[in-house]
Amino acid sequence: VLAMVSSVNATSANGIQRNTQALQDEARNIAKSGSEQNFDTQDVAKSLVKAKQHLRGVEASSRVIEVTDRAVGHLIDVIV
Repeated sequence: VLAMVSSVNATSANGIQRNTQALQDEARNIAKSGSEQNFDTQDVAKSLVKAKQHLRGVEASSRVIEVTDRAVGHLIDVIV
């Protein structure tokens, strides 16, 4: 069981890392677009949507870690 929990947490942590990096990339794209003379609102809108998706990915992965930690806590309570 602990190996499974460890695997789930590692996968979730990897998801947080990937989505955080992608979120930073989209933020850079938005900032870069704002400094260009040929400002393209569609590019900015696409980056904002992608940024929101990556934010949700971070939130989902964080929630998985919270739930698995709580489940392990309950298991420990039951065993003890």
